Parts: sequence; C-alpha cells; structure tokens
Amino acid sequence: MALLLCTATIGIGAQSAQAADCSGYLINRSVARTSSGVTVGELVTYYNSSTGYNCARFNHLGPTYGVASQTYVYLKRCANGTGPDLCWAETEDRSLGTYAYYAGPVKVYAPNNCVGAQGYVEYQGKYVWAYSPTKIGC
Repeated sequence: MALLLCTATIGIGAQSAQAADCSGYLINRSVARTSSGVTVGELVTYYNSSTGYNCARFNHLGPTYGVASQTYVYLKRCANGTGPDLCWAETEDRSLGTYAYYAGPVKVYAPNNCVGAQGYVEYQGKYVWAYSPTKIGC
C-alpha cells in the first residue's frame, strides 16, 4: 500500500460542533488532499469545555463520500504540557475500519491539555492523510 501525505490545516474560531457524536467547539480542521489536489477527507477536532473532552472524526469528502474505504482516526492527549515540544501520547483513542462516511468519533479527557490528531482514508490504493498541527487546544 502506498502512502500519500497531503494536508492543509485551517485554524478555526469558536464554532458549534456539527459532526455527529462530537459535542463542543471546533478547534481544528485539516483537509486530506491527494497529490493532484483532490479533496478526499477532513480531520475535525472539537473541545467541550463543560465535559473536558476532546473529540475527533475523519470524514469522507468528495469521491470517497459514501464509498466504503479503510478509514482511520487517532486522538491523543499530550503528556508534555503546552510548550512547543513534540506531543507524546499520555492518553489516546483510535478507530480503524472500513467506513463509507467517517471514522470515529474518538475521545480523550484533556481539560487544560494540548491534544494531537491524525487520520486517513484509502483512495485509489493510497492512504491520504490529514494531521492536526503538533499541538492544538492548548
């Protein structure tokens, strides 16, 4: 299986959660694009300040929407605080399977902590990834 990495990260202000099963506010959206620029998915991450939980989903978009494909989403709470260092997983959750619309939601309890997320969808025999910035929600 070939690996294809192409993402775009879009910073998001406080917006209500629109992804089913993820309550709270959208804190990051990263788009998964093929090397030719076809958007095939998005990684969305939310934070719910009333519960302290972060939540992530990887949604199929464009040509993958409604098509059963291997899809993965991973969310971790960073163990090393809110500095500029790498995010080492202290707590994590993941979902991997053959899905037609999305993988997830996955959740971690992370009040006052940074989180990191990543995910992919298989498209034309390649994994097309999306990553959050190293740390979000700090």
